[in-house]
Amino acid sequence: MVKYERDVSQETKRYIKRRDGHQCVICGSTYKLEVDHKRALMNGGDNSIANLATLCDDCHTAKTRLDNSMRRKRDRMCR
Repeated sequence: MVKYERDVSQETKRYIKRRDGHQCVICGSTYKLEVDHKRALMNGGDNSIANLATLCDDCHTAKTRLDNSMRRKRDRMCR
């Protein structure tokens, strides 16, 4: 099993939120903000600031569900 370095420093998270105007880059919400990987680590993404974005909890959940669905489809096609 591959181990991914998920930890993003608090300093980097503060920088990303400040860069993104302290709002979700998808819907503009300012409630329950999180820093997410644009390209998932398991899909070749990294912890660089270019690959991180501020999302609200709802958009993060929706994006994760979509990513997981697409990954399952890809995995079925590659069998």
